[in-house]
Amino acid sequence: MFTFTFAGDESGDVSFNFAKGASRYFVVTVIATQKPEELCGLLERLRKDSKLPERYEFGYPDQTKDELRRIMKVRNINHRFRRISTRRSQSEPLIQIADLIAGAIWRRDTHNDSGAFDVIEQKIRNLIEYG
Repeated sequence: MFTFTFAGDESGDVSFNFAKGASRYFVVTVIATQKPEELCGLLERLRKDSKLPERYEFGYPDQTKDELRRIMKVRNINHRFRRISTRRSQSEPLIQIADLIAGAIWRRDTHNDSGAFDVIEQKIRNLIEYG
């Protein structure tokens, strides 16, 4: 039997406020792996090799809970939950990796900067793009 571990993250601006500079791109990334320990080990080695603090968190900046609430209210997005909870992804290395991948794709499309994407492109097995 196969067992997969999934982790996901996003990159982009969900406000759709293009007049104020919102990106026209929104990227959702999902990682599916049978060897999560190996991916987590990559981050540990990268921290060590780069002489980064043990708790250094890799990733692109995220929106805060307050920003998300404001956007949902302004957009009249109906929700059926009472609370939005977030936590720092430092304890979730796979989410950090998903964040880096989403950020690399977003930067490629938004800023025409494919440097980070070019490094990971061969590792991506399925990339679905709409638009």
